Amino acid sequence: MAFFKSTKPDLSGITAEYEQKLKSMETHIQALARERDAFKAENDRLTQEIRHLSAEVDLKRSNFLKYYNMEMKLLRMELEGCKAKNEELEQQLQAGGAAPRPHNERGAGRKSRATPEILQTIRELREDGSSLQAIATALEETTGQS
Repeated sequence: MAFFKSTKPDLSGITAEYEQKLKSMETHIQALARERDAFKAENDRLTQEIRHLSAEVDLKRSNFLKYYNMEMKLLRMELEGCKAKNEELEQQLQAGGAAPRPHNERGAGRKSRATPEILQTIRELREDGSSLQAIATALEETTGQS
């Protein structure tokens, strides 16, 4: 029997080695669990930040749309004003009387003494074939000729 006792393996060294590996694995598992918890916390923080940014984007989009609609309303009103002014000017042109234009931006220079009515009379007389001298005589004006 002494022979069998001497060939029996010493399991105490192997058991100690496995216990050491087991503790090492448990330590590693605990480290991984802490890392998982840290990732979960970071994920929760990022999810919360995404919600906050999404709400901020929605608010800015809403404000932009309000501003855009207001600008469009103002531009439409301005367009309507321009259309009305254009129609008024077209009616003046069709009636034969153009709006008086200044000689320059400041309106400086000699002003016309003729009213729109006198100008219309002159046009009618010219269309009828009257000479400038006859029109000037009829309106009691000079032609600038001696």
